[in-house]
Amino acid sequence: MLFDVVRCWVLGYVSYLYFVYDIIIIIIIEISHRFCRFMKQHVRELHEHVRRSSSVDRPAEEWESVLGRVRKQIPLRVVSCCRLAAQMVDSCQV
Repeated sequence: MLFDVVRCWVLGYVSYLYFVYDIIIIIIIEISHRFCRFMKQHVRELHEHVRRSSSVDRPAEEWESVLGRVRKQIPLRVVSCCRLAAQMVDSCQV
């Protein structure tokens, strides 16, 4: 009898862990998808700004400079996405 109760509790807990794990995976996929969409749009807008900027004499050099700054900012943006994912996981806890 006690064994059955413990077994049910363990199975319920394992099921709960799988449920939480599934939520975390879904949130990570969603955050990475949104990050990719954001970066594509952000790079397009930056490129358009450099292309249309009348003060830029050498657009290719300016574009390389902009891409260098974007590359340096990517780790910060990834960390921000991870923090957002963690907050979403915390808000989804049952």
